[in-house]
Order: sequence, then C-alpha cells, then structure tokens
Amino acid sequence: MIFCMILIPQDIDDVFNATTQNLDEIIRQAALMQEIGVDQLNQIEGLQTLLGESLDRTNTLNQDLIRVCDDFTYERNACRHWETIAQQNQARIAGIQIANLDIHFLNRRKDAQLAN
Repeated sequence: MIFCMILIPQDIDDVFNATTQNLDEIIRQAALMQEIGVDQLNQIEGLQTLLGESLDRTNTLNQDLIRVCDDFTYERNACRHWETIAQQNQARIAGIQIANLDIHFLNRRKDAQLAN
C-alpha cells in the first residue's frame, strides 16, 4: 500500500477561517445584490406605471387640444361671418344715409324754389 502524505501547513485553521469568512462575505454580497435586483425590478415596474399614466394624460391633453383647436376654428369662422354681415349692414346704412341726404337737399332746393 502506498500512502501519500499531504503536507498541511501549520496555519491551516487560519486559512480555513479566512476562506470561510470570504465565502460568508460572498454570500452576504450576493444576497445584497439580489435585494438590489428586486428593488430595481420594483422601481422599473413603478416607472412603467408612471410612464403609462403619463402617456394616458398626454393622449387626453392631445384630444383636449384638438377640441380647443376645432372650437377656435368654429368661433373664428363665426366671427368672420358676423363681420361680413356687419360690413354689409354698414354699406346699406351708408347707402340709406346718402339717400336721405339727397332727399333732404332735394327738399331744401324745392323749398327754396317755392319760396322764390
């Protein structure tokens, strides 16, 4: 039978303890990283929710803006319509005033002729 002799250093307990401590630290760091990963996933989920809400709000504001634009166009066209009517009425009134002045002058001329 052949026996192999493995030389074990004197400070094997120190090496074992240091290795155990290192492994414990690796396990602790892995657990922290896992917690960070879970936190990041939760943050991503929250941000996705906020992004969805922002998109909904943006779409609502866009629809509101379209309605306001349509209302503005309607009001602008109505204003132009009434402006045209007002201009036409002003032209009619001016024509009537001129006709009244003509009648007034004709009446004065006639009165002057009758007085002579």
